[in-house]
Amino acid sequence: LMVDGAVVVSGVAGSARPGLSAALNLPGIGDAHGFSLSASVSVGSHQVCVVAVNDGAGSDTRLSYAGPAASDNCATVTNPGP
Repeated sequence: LMVDGAVVVSGVAGSARPGLSAALNLPGIGDAHGFSLSASVSVGSHQVCVVAVNDGAGSDTRLSYAGPAASDNCATVTNPGP
């Protein structure tokens, strides 16, 4: 997980994500590619990106985000403070 261009936390995508291979039309990859990450950020706006680091041949991929405030497959989030 990257916040404002810096890696702040990492993890392994190995949790169950039922239906993943079917949704991506990639039979045979299995559904154990889910993940959950969290990080604290200071007050204000921040660019948050998730990057899938490839294990083996191939390249790393910035994961898609299609919600509001999406830009370059990242999300702009705002911590309004207390």
